[in-house]
Amino acid sequence: MILKKIDLIINRLRFDMIRRGDMMTVSDVCDILSIPLIGLVPDDENVVIATNQGEPLVGNATLAGRAYQNICMRVLGDEVPFLNFEKNFSIWTKVTGIFHKN
Repeated sequence: MILKKIDLIINRLRFDMIRRGDMMTVSDVCDILSIPLIGLVPDDENVVIATNQGEPLVGNATLAGRAYQNICMRVLGDEVPFLNFEKNFSIWTKVTGIFHKN
């Protein structure tokens, strides 16, 4: 089997760790690997919950479920914008992130 196209999915993305410098940014990962990005999936406890319940996560209202759904749509050729995960973090998370590893 010959792979004709390789795309990148960044899984378990944690913006709090990126802000602290404990995790590479999305653009850094893309630059290092030089592979087109097809999806971002946030680190989401709902992945574990859905797995334990034997239910699919794709298509449900969680951030990870929506992210997986969008990846599926991109694989099928649809143009879907990337979700903005940053807006889902509380102001407290953003404020406390300022005081970590600057």
